[in-house]
Amino acid sequence: MNRRPLLFALCAAAGLMLALLSLWLWLRQDSPASTLHLTPPTVAKSLLGTSVDGKAQQGSDGDLLVTAELRRLFDYYLASSGEQSLPAISHAIGLALDERLAARAAQQARELLRRYLLYKQALPALEQALPGSLVAPSMLSGLQKKWQNMQHLRGQFFSATENRALFGLDDDYDSDALARLALNQDASLTAEQRQLALARLDQAVSPALRAAREAPYQVLRMEQQAQQLRAQGGSEDEVYRLRAASWSPEAANRLAELDRETVDWQTRIHTYQEQRAQLRGTADDSTAQQLSVQALRDRYFTVLEQKRLSAYE
Repeated sequence: MNRRPLLFALCAAAGLMLALLSLWLWLRQDSPASTLHLTPPTVAKSLLGTSVDGKAQQGSDGDLLVTAELRRLFDYYLASSGEQSLPAISHAIGLALDERLAARAAQQARELLRRYLLYKQALPALEQALPGSLVAPSMLSGLQKKWQNMQHLRGQFFSATENRALFGLDDDYDSDALARLALNQDASLTAEQRQLALARLDQAVSPALRAAREAPYQVLRMEQQAQQLRAQGGSEDEVYRLRAASWSPEAANRLAELDRETVDWQTRIHTYQEQRAQLRGTADDSTAQQLSVQALRDRYFTVLEQKRLSAYE
């Protein structure tokens, strides 16, 4: 997780694309030499054994470089907010900053983190301002108003330069999506006029935004190739070589790790479902069954993982 492009947060399909984009950014990280593997007690259990996402960098003058990568570093730790207290997370981020930055830049990063947390705490009020109806035309006007309010809110915590550095690509994505939505809802346009206007938007897209829009499809195409290779009898070593050729050996290692985690999750889900079915087939009273099922959940899943179980019940 964390702050995501506005329109992504509003529809499941776009949410999937954001997840794929996040995976693409994760795969495009530098080699493991640029990341740290987490060790206790600085971070939540859910983050142990993972590589820290994002970067903290300073310029040749020793001042902090404010970038979207720094925001990703903040959000990486903040993803454990349901598991750790905010002071504990802030402490972990502070340690990460000290490990990557000289004293002055680290202090500047802490000050930016303080304002970023205040901004995040102010965001729920904007979420509540989402229009009650998501049917055109109220959806468009509501989203435009919300986007404007969000820009105004950021102005209370960040300079224009900081805002662009932290959220620029998200804003480009949202602006492009809102412009396309406006064209699609403009009843005064003929089909030909609409297509021409959309084509002009396509031509105006920046290289960075174009790459971000294409990124999810790159991930999908690569994984489709991997699945096809497996279906043809290819080994996991062959899948690794395919991924390494498409991305990098480090990215192939990360995807192999993700595969192992997925298999482990699916295995635990299958075992849990089988044993739960057996329990519910007994003659025990409902209270005893509920306690037994909860004991199964505790045996196979962490507290955070249990929040995902509703999809499998």
